[in-house]
Amino acid sequence: MPIRDRNIDRLREFLYIPETAFSGIIGLTTGTDASVHTGVAVRQEVNTTGDAGLLMDTAADLVIGRVHMPFFDPNFDIGVRVHWSTESLTAADTITWLVTYDRNAENDTIIVPATALDTVIAQDTATGTAGQDQFTARGKINAKKFAPTIWSSDDGVTPVLQMWRWMVELDAFAAGLTEDKFFLGLLLDFVPRYTKGGGAKRRADYL
Repeated sequence: MPIRDRNIDRLREFLYIPETAFSGIIGLTTGTDASVHTGVAVRQEVNTTGDAGLLMDTAADLVIGRVHMPFFDPNFDIGVRVHWSTESLTAADTITWLVTYDRNAENDTIIVPATALDTVIAQDTATGTAGQDQFTARGKINAKKFAPTIWSSDDGVTPVLQMWRWMVELDAFAAGLTEDKFFLGLLLDFVPRYTKGGGAKRRADYL
């Protein structure tokens, strides 16, 4: 009997989409990379770490990225977290990130991601130490949101080539958070699906 997904106690996998995967970044005459999207987010060094992120200092600053999603099992939810950093020294400083998404199949016209997460990402709080890695609480796309044939045509054989587009917006932040705020990437978690036969049967919760 062949081993299929239903025979395996699946663990969740992670897909990290760095800020460098977010499109619309152009080189200016000053040599600084900036976004063509709302707010013109600028790629800049985070604190004095030698690492760079997208500086997003104004509410409604946003960027759009794209990725070819790995095969996931649509019977389970997809988790979404924002990776960010700030130069704030105040642990009471709060920030809210807004994430939307959409899909384009091959030959579709490129669209602006506008589908909201089923569970939005909650407000986050600065640690009070500048230049730290921070991850928001987990937002999610609900289980069974997509058809079982998401990766193939109705014949179950012909592949459907598609790109997933993600929009990340600096939605709001505390009045006292005047220091630099950086978007570093998106972290997705999902249950993989590798074989025919209906996917995993056992519950695969986020840890």
